[in-house]
Amino acid sequence: MAYGPVPWQMIARTLAVWYRLADPEEARRHSHPSLQIEPDPVVRARFWDIRHDAGRGWPGHHIELREAAVGFPVRFGEERGDDTVYMFATDPVYTAFGREMMGWPVVGGDVSFDAAEPATQNGRNVLSSWITPQAADGRYWAEPRPGDQFSGTLAVRGHRLMRMAVEVSAPVSPEEVPRPGPRWITHRFLPDVTGASTIDQIIQTAPTRVAWGSIWRATGQLEFFEAPGSELHYLAPREIVAAEYWCNLRLELGSGRILADARR
Repeated sequence: MAYGPVPWQMIARTLAVWYRLADPEEARRHSHPSLQIEPDPVVRARFWDIRHDAGRGWPGHHIELREAAVGFPVRFGEERGDDTVYMFATDPVYTAFGREMMGWPVVGGDVSFDAAEPATQNGRNVLSSWITPQAADGRYWAEPRPGDQFSGTLAVRGHRLMRMAVEVSAPVSPEEVPRPGPRWITHRFLPDVTGASTIDQIIQTAPTRVAWGSIWRATGQLEFFEAPGSELHYLAPREIVAAEYWCNLRLELGSGRILADARR
């Protein structure tokens, strides 16, 4: 199925770990040379469990997607964002959308994510309904409880590459929640089929609308594993800085800005 026009509507829950690299030089080696990065950056690793409408907005229709990603905080001039150098997703429609339009380096992967209890409404679960970011108080998954544990695992071609586990402790207060949504800075490179020109850009993308749902503090663990053809294990952690669990995060996604264009 081809993807539809933007914006896409999404609702998600997320395992998030912030950490420092065992070898900080790996961040510079993996990131695009035009992007500025701190000498010892706090790296972001996330597992996403997402429902999206593929830009079609059919009533009662959504696509399930799981994603694993690792990104570095970078600057380009005055702009800041995450350079998500590794992204693995289970949905080919989202993978095509991410690569072609958003410029993300998304590839296919087997991403597993511990199940969560569904939210209920009038005694019925709502996992089969579609809640968009416009919904004032939409919940797709039930809120966690202190002590709940969640984990995610990434494998590619039968080889395990990454595992994350979090244990939630307490919700972040509403006063602490106000924050901008995720923002990404990416090198978008697409060759022309005729060979006449190539898209070679630095672009910034971000949700056009964010409704945070709930954010929970957590303790986190993160492991990487060696596998044939993979360099992900070079991004192993030296120190876990923080961990969170995001529940019922609602996003409207599909726009960005070109920060630099070296089309040729």
